[in-house]
Amino acid sequence: MAAINPLSTARDTSFSIPTAESNGLTPDQFLALCGDETYLELVRGEVVQLAPANFYHGRKALRAGRLLDEFAEAHDLGVVVGQDTGFILERDPYSVRAPDVAFVSKARLPEDLPERFFPGAPDLAVEILSPTDSLKAAEAKAMMYLRAGGTVVWILDPKDRSCRIYRRDESVRALGPDDEADAEPVLPGFRCPVSHLFGG
Repeated sequence: MAAINPLSTARDTSFSIPTAESNGLTPDQFLALCGDETYLELVRGEVVQLAPANFYHGRKALRAGRLLDEFAEAHDLGVVVGQDTGFILERDPYSVRAPDVAFVSKARLPEDLPERFFPGAPDLAVEILSPTDSLKAAEAKAMMYLRAGGTVVWILDPKDRSCRIYRRDESVRALGPDDEADAEPVLPGFRCPVSHLFGG
């Protein structure tokens, strides 16, 4: 297993909007700015516009999310959320990022689910590479999740049907389609052939 090297945050985006304040936008200001726009993230105080996911990407995100959600619900472990759910990863300045799929453990859920962004990283974040995404940018985002308290990050690459698993202990596993993915320790007992994450 190789150690994760910290990476600077790369941005595969169409543009970013610098803010006038040195500390950038707060999550509430960012939420008000978004309105009906669902393809924005807040990265260290700057608003970043992302391209909408393509059809294939959306299908793979739904499949991975369904497999995780069925397991989490069957074992009463927590909640799985889909694309565009914002998580506050950094403060001063703020960063609000949205993984393709995320799991939050039951122990960390408030009695009433948040109507705003979740305050912290998901326990498990799943990022699916689009044709224009770079692995370096995805790894930078993975590092943000882990530094903010996340435990496991999957990066799925539909091109070669592979899965890279990053953990807070700085371990990385690179898996092929015939290998078995897990999400220990946040989803104990979950096992799935990597090929099943992508489906047909």
